[in-house]
Formats: sequence, structure tokens, C-alpha cells
Amino acid sequence: MKRIGYGFCLILALVVIALLLTACGDEQSNGDEYVTDISEDAEDTVYTPEEGYESAVEDTLFIDILEQIERQTRVDEMLLAELDSGAYSFDDPLVVLDPYGMSPLAALALFVSDEPMNISVYVPGRSELTSVYFTFDGYNTRHEVPIYGLHPDKLNRVELTGRTRGGQLRSVMLEIQTDPLPPELAQHILITDLVQPESYQPGFNFTFWYKTAFDKYGEYRWFYNNFDLLVTTLYDYHGHMLFAAGAGLFTEGDVLIIEANMLGKILNVYHSPYGACHDIAETSGGNLIVTGNRGDVAEDFIYEIDAETGEIVNRLDLKRVLQRTRTSGFPEHSPSNWFHHNALVYYNGSIIVSGRHQSAVVKLSWPDGEVEWILSDHSGWNPMFQRYLLTPIGGDFGWSFGQHAPVVLPDLDNDPDTIDILLFDNGNGRFYLDRELQRAIRNNEVAIPENFSRMVHYRINERTMTIEQIWQFGEELGEAFFAEFMSSAQPLENGNRLGAFDRRIFIDEVGVGFSTSFVEVDSSGNIVWETYATSTDGVGTFNTYRAERRPLYTVAANDLRIGVPARVFIPEDRLP
Repeated sequence: MKRIGYGFCLILALVVIALLLTACGDEQSNGDEYVTDISEDAEDTVYTPEEGYESAVEDTLFIDILEQIERQTRVDEMLLAELDSGAYSFDDPLVVLDPYGMSPLAALALFVSDEPMNISVYVPGRSELTSVYFTFDGYNTRHEVPIYGLHPDKLNRVELTGRTRGGQLRSVMLEIQTDPLPPELAQHILITDLVQPESYQPGFNFTFWYKTAFDKYGEYRWFYNNFDLLVTTLYDYHGHMLFAAGAGLFTEGDVLIIEANMLGKILNVYHSPYGACHDIAETSGGNLIVTGNRGDVAEDFIYEIDAETGEIVNRLDLKRVLQRTRTSGFPEHSPSNWFHHNALVYYNGSIIVSGRHQSAVVKLSWPDGEVEWILSDHSGWNPMFQRYLLTPIGGDFGWSFGQHAPVVLPDLDNDPDTIDILLFDNGNGRFYLDRELQRAIRNNEVAIPENFSRMVHYRINERTMTIEQIWQFGEELGEAFFAEFMSSAQPLENGNRLGAFDRRIFIDEVGVGFSTSFVEVDSSGNIVWETYATSTDGVGTFNTYRAERRPLYTVAANDLRIGVPARVFIPEDRLP
């Protein structure tokens, strides 16, 4: 059996304990370990609280993150020292489970080979479709090999394969024992049905409420060990992840946006005084655009963070460009939450933002905020906005209501004037907001139908300002899949679509939680794979908010940045 580095882990544990005991006495961390100035003119980017304003984030948030970065700096020093010691070879590597304490189903193998080798890693799954295989770039003698996709509470047998430039192959088997799942995840029940195995899009199912990934059998194969993060997440930022912690829904206040790799190492931390309520998008230049809050009105403020300086460089208040007085008839609409932006897409220099309480998806220039088109039913809009409303064409068309998670599809018709969008149409208030349907019901032309939620594909012609419904899935499932909150739709590489239907659980007409159905369907609407997610608690609550099918490994696995200090962009007056 290969050496698993138990002595190293003991030393690591002692370092962590020592840091925790001394943290309270430290006035602040060494200034070389994080950046405190976010621009030459810091006053322009530092929020000045209004009278009576209280931060939604306690100083403990900043302290926890800074302490975590300090711990990982010490861990990096120890890892590099062990690698440089010459004690670990391809046949006898150092293997450390969860070196940063944030990714319990991941490990790191370190060794030096006697000649340059190209390394592959193989983590067996229940079947080949859930096995993990990845080949790293290039031929090297120093190797930092992340291992993702371990099974919880199991002695995992992981195979490393090395190939020399001459084509010779060597392999070594590692045995890695993992801990059981924490209570937050152990209570989950994921019942799966793989209807068409040959049509399943390979990958793992990432969730947004808790940051997890499970395979096609409903088995957790990765999770991030912080269950207090906001739903605001971007899973592919140059192969890394972006998470938000702090002020979120409905709340202006301090938030930290954390860039980390799959091994759990923090790479960058950005600060904002405007919260982060639902989504993060990346501009073509790598900056971050975030849905946030400012003032007493919630969820109608968008801002951009310069990824190299941490400075907030652009801000857009949607009250200044859209019709705040449109009541829309949406059940949860209120003057203080009139728009409720729940998703953001950056597209060719513009943004596409989803306003749930307006049942509207709006394309705006960025950062000017000039309206380009509005995907919404036409009721309640002032005359000045009429020219931006899209006109339906085609015989089978329905507006979306209370929608979530729009995403731009590839150019499917080779027409530069059109843009294809897939979104999740929750359907809230569909039957009393749809005027044509109401007319038909009053005239006894149709019966009052069941409510439903669906994934829907629209094609928008930006030249003619028309919209056509191309495809939908969900209406045929009826009330059983009605998902009035959250949920998402994702296009997959093989042409399938993945839907997450988050359904509220009712007891005595009071919603007390959610269950989720994950459904992968092909272009004809045939179910390929389905997972029903519930839990062992008294209600059976499971909540995902969104879901994405993704691989565990990205190109970022080739550069773990061990020994590279994290950059932390927090203004000096916000440091604890």
C-alpha cells in the first residue's frame, strides 16, 4: 500500500490549531499576503454607509476568510517543502487528502519522477460512465496531481499512469480512505432512473445551494466544505469557481466573492458593498458582473468588478432604464422588489438580465443600460417601451412567466440576425397574466388548465424584433412538475437539455421546503435520465436552486498555483 502522508497530515493539523489559537491576538495579517488598496483613488470605490445603515456581514466573515488564506499559505509551504525533499517518487508519492480542508472528496499527489513523464489519473466509479479519467498537460519531472471524484466513506483505489517521451508506461495504485458525508449531505436521498444510458451526457451534476457534484447514480463525488455560501455561483471562471459569501437576497451590504479551484484553494477574493443576490457573469475581458442590491429597493442593481484591481468600475440601476411602475400582476411583485433580477448573461458587449417579478428577459447595452429588446407579454408597458417588445410569430407560442436561468445557445440557424435562448419558464401566475387565455376561459372556449413549468427555447430575430418558440419540455408533465421557485435549464454538449425542477412542499397550505427533480431530455423531449431528490428530514426537503452538468476536471487542474499567494481585494477601512 502506498504512503498516504499521515505524518504530513498530523503536522498540518498542528499548524491549523496553532493558527486558530493565535488568530484572536493578531491585529491583522501580514500586508504582503493580501492587497488592501483596490485602486489609486480608493475613496472612489469604497462604500460610505448612509446614516442608519448596518453591514449585513459581521467582521467574522472577513476574519474567517483571511484565516483560511493564512492557513493555506502555510499548507503550501509545507507541500512544496515535501516535494523538494526528494523523498517521494512516482512509485511512492505523497498523497494528502483534502489539503486545504475545503474539498473532502479530493486529494493531492506529489512526487518527482526520474525522467519527464506525462501523468494520467483514473478514479473508478460504479460504471465507466461515472469513472473519472484525466490526462495532464506536458512531460514533467515535478508533479502536483489533483485527484477529484473520490467516493465518500470508502477506501478508494486510484490509479496513476505515467508515460515517458519514449512511450513507456508505468502505473501505481493509491489507496485513499475518505470520511463519511457531513450531516448536511448525508440526509439527502437521490433516487435515479437512467432511461437511455447511451444518450446520457457524460459529466457530474453540480448544484448551487450547497456546492456539490453527484454522478448519474445520485452519489456525491465532490463538495465544497462551506454550507453558508450564497446561491450566487459561477462554476467555470477560467476553470475555477466563483462563490459569494455575505449579503445576498434583498440586502445591500458587504459581500466577498471568492475564486477557488476544485481542490479548495482560494485564489482571489473580491469585496463589494452591494451584496450578491443571484448571479455572476464574466465579460469578454475577464471582469465580473454581479447582480446586487443598493438602497431600499432590492434586486435591481448590477455592477462590474475589475478582476485585476478589485475596483468596481461600472454600476447600473435598473430603475433608471426600465419601467418600475409596471405592476405586471406577478404574485410576489412589490414596490421594493419590482424587478427581482435572478440571472445575468454577458453577450457580445451587452447583458441579458432576467426580471422574475416582471416576467421579463431584457437585453441592455453594457454599461450604458440602453434597452435593446424585451422578452415579455405586452400588458402594462408604457408607450415608450412598446418598440422594444418582441412580437410572437409561429403557431405554437407561449410567453414565459416568473422565469429563471436564461442562457444563449449556439447559432443554430446560421442567421446573424437571430439569437437562440433557452430558459426555465416557472409559470407563476401564467393563467391570470395571460390575457388571451383569460379571454378564452371567460368565453368557455377552454377549461382552466393545470399549471406547469417547462424548459423553453426561443429564437429572437433582433432585426425584425420577432420571437418564435422552437422547443419546450415540461407542459406535458402538468402540475406534478410545477416549480414555482428557482429551477434552471441547461443545454448539453450532445444536444440534450438538463432541467432542475425545484418544487415547493406544502403542509396545511404553507410551503415548508422543496424537493427537486433533475431531468435530462433529448431534442424530441424523451427522458434520458431522471433523479428525484428528497431527504430524511420530516418534510423531505432538498433544494438545488440551479443545476449544471459539468466535468470534475478542467484545464485549470494543470496549474494548482501551489505557493502562489491569494490576492484579497478588501479596502483597508473594511478590514477587521
